[in-house]
Amino acid sequence: MEYNLDRCKHFVFEQAGNAIAALIQLFGIAEFETMLENRQAMPNPKYSMMIRQELERRRVFKFEELVDLIRRNPGLGSIKSRDSSSPVPSAGEADTSLSQPT
Repeated sequence: MEYNLDRCKHFVFEQAGNAIAALIQLFGIAEFETMLENRQAMPNPKYSMMIRQELERRRVFKFEELVDLIRRNPGLGSIKSRDSSSPVPSAGEADTSLSQPT
């Protein structure tokens, strides 16, 4: 069975939750975080894989959410073209409309 975020949350909150809560109560959240960052346990590949998979899932979800938003609001996805009446500066010309006085 694949290790995933739900299984990780189950372990942390259902099995180790009381121990974690006790340490936070005794040391405070900042010291607990420091202890966690400085732990001696070797990294476990299943957690690295779970993190990569979850971040990818969230990235895809955000992309799909953006596509859905654009579909619901077609004007959001359009790129306005430059007005043909306004001149396009040539390579040698500088657009000074936004320049500030020196």
